[in-house]
Amino acid sequence: MNQINVFILAILTIFSSTNAQFNFSTHPAFNRGSLTANIFGNREALSHSIQGNVNVLNRNGNTINAGAFSEGTNYFRGSGQDSNRFGGNLGWQNQRGHSTSLQYQRIPQYNMNTFGGNANVNLHNREGLKIDGFGGASRDFGPYSNGRTNWNVGVRGVWRFK
Repeated sequence: MNQINVFILAILTIFSSTNAQFNFSTHPAFNRGSLTANIFGNREALSHSIQGNVNVLNRNGNTINAGAFSEGTNYFRGSGQDSNRFGGNLGWQNQRGHSTSLQYQRIPQYNMNTFGGNANVNLHNREGLKIDGFGGASRDFGPYSNGRTNWNVGVRGVWRFK
């Protein structure tokens, strides 16, 4: 247990005998990014969920966004098993509907890392019909993974009635 969690729990316990919650977020247009945090605690555990996003590039119809997150629950006095995970992503999208992204996630309790990537190609977008081709892959690394890559691929169609 690190000192920050203990300090936050102490503050939460002082202000509430059972439960306390703290929330804040920034406006998404502020500084081309956003930050959202939720912290909830009581005498048994402290839970948190923090997410941040930033627009790295927005030029000539191309957008690059990056994000990171951390969430978990830490139990005190051995009342449960801690559960934490964190990760990040990087994505590109253009005004024609093409996109790609990379993701990373770590679960320290299981010594598990997950890497993934996705792509979307706009094949047709005229007269109310939109057809996309998409694909992706992810792979887990750790003692509990099967060592295989999980693949997905497909075609998606949308018809907009006028």
